[in-house]
Amino acid sequence: MHLLREKIESVGFKKKEGRYYIEAPFIQAGVVNGNNRIYRYDFIKPEIDRYINEKISKNRAIGELNHPTSPEINPKEASHLITSLQEEVVDHGRGIVNWNGKAKILSTPNGKIVSALLEDGVVLGVSTRALGSTKAISGINEVQNDFILCTAADIVYDPSAPDAFARGILENKEWVVAGQGKNRELFVETWKKELHKDSAKVSQYKLLANFQKFLTVL
Repeated sequence: MHLLREKIESVGFKKKEGRYYIEAPFIQAGVVNGNNRIYRYDFIKPEIDRYINEKISKNRAIGELNHPTSPEINPKEASHLITSLQEEVVDHGRGIVNWNGKAKILSTPNGKIVSALLEDGVVLGVSTRALGSTKAISGINEVQNDFILCTAADIVYDPSAPDAFARGILENKEWVVAGQGKNRELFVETWKKELHKDSAKVSQYKLLANFQKFLTVL
């Protein structure tokens, strides 16, 4: 599976009782987005429902500041807590559905950075982060039903980064779902290429080292 990021254009940052909040349509199904991807409603709804039940309802749906290159959530980098994700049918006939999200900026170090930037007038954006495979259909990449939502929103400085940059940083790696729901990078193909280049003695050493590394991340 690839790590998928989707920028969110219409983001509102509001201040209430001294704290900033985010309001935006975090996820959209049924329409081709700026990354030439489309999310089918029936493919992603079960996963979004799981995310709501397991993360949002238990106050565990945090997001990070900037562009993480891993699908895993790092609490040390948390900047906000997603508090709600509501489904809204935009166009029933065309199957276009939004999930409108809200989040509050935390008092963590990164949350304070976000608040300070907003206070000084810096424009910030929001981006979803998920895992999933895609299938090319008539020139459009359809996200398949192995979709896994990592976070409904990360706060980013430039959500409109060029597609080439996003692909180079985030989509040049494959990921597998390991035990206990953890996501791990798939190293196998890289190992094969390295082993073909090296001597037998060096290859055995690298094989053992990489296998031990793989075991530690399961």
